[in-house]
Amino acid sequence: NQLARPKAAKYECEVCGKPATKMCSECPTYYCTQEHFDVDWRGIRNLIAQDMVVLRERPKMIGSEEERDRRAEELLGIRKELLELCTETAQKFLVQGKYELAVPGALQSLKFAIEVFGNEATELVPSYLLLAEANLGLRRLKIAEEFLSL
Repeated sequence: NQLARPKAAKYECEVCGKPATKMCSECPTYYCTQEHFDVDWRGIRNLIAQDMVVLRERPKMIGSEEERDRRAEELLGIRKELLELCTETAQKFLVQGKYELAVPGALQSLKFAIEVFGNEATELVPSYLLLAEANLGLRRLKIAEEFLSL
């Protein structure tokens, strides 16, 4: 059951990056399995779905430079708020020992940190540490080691 999509579009699973065959009905996110959808939804997506719609929608019209700048600032503010929410949610699940549910929040935290600060910023370190800790809890030692070495 392939998703209907524009010719050049490639949809990837939010959890693992594999080609997606399922789409969330609440927000524009994609998954390779129902299990990945369920873990992502319970882990973080239920808290951020409406904001993801705003972040991923196309601008209604181009507008003036001032309007574009205002929109860019608004989106940056949303990303920063969601970065904090995702980080806190992942930390909460780690403390509770719910490592599987911590992974989606930590992954989304990393994605927002990259969007806000760039690929090489030191602000990415907390997200990498969350991912390493969650994978250690899941006994995925090789994956945890990879996150610690980045």
